[in-house]
Amino acid sequence: MKHILTLLIFTLLACSENPCEDVNCNNGSCIEGICDCEEGFSGVNCDQLLDPSRVRIVQITIEGYPTVNTNGVMWDEFDNSALDLIYQIDQGSMTSGIRGIVRENSDILPIVWNENVFLEPEAKYFFYLFDVDEDLETEMVSFEFPSYNGVREENISYNNGQYNIIFEIEYDFN
Repeated sequence: MKHILTLLIFTLLACSENPCEDVNCNNGSCIEGICDCEEGFSGVNCDQLLDPSRVRIVQITIEGYPTVNTNGVMWDEFDNSALDLIYQIDQGSMTSGIRGIVRENSDILPIVWNENVFLEPEAKYFFYLFDVDEDLETEMVSFEFPSYNGVREENISYNNGQYNIIFEIEYDFN
């Protein structure tokens, strides 16, 4: 009888299946046969990409800019100092948007702002970079960018041969 009981227990243990053995949780992990999806994914197999409820710029990096303005003159010719930079991000061309903190004497690259700029998904924004001199702000460069266009990018980059600007992006989901 003891051998039959041991054989029965061994058979039951050998026949128990791993509930996750045949489960493919593409963008998640299997727990007891059910997929637990990573943030931003849904569906039985975590294969459906969710649209973000909010887009965030968490870092703005200026990796390059010209040493002279469009007139061929040094940016801060009057006091012979390095650039004092500030950025602005507007939604649409007529709004007053978010302005960064002035970075004084910005002659060593890269120039980095660690920010938390909130953007609406699937909206167009305008980025402006200014040189600040006492009461005068000179626009250095501006460009339009989408916050989210159906593809989750880790970075949004702008490079026109003179300027190299990178936004590090994160996404929030409800």
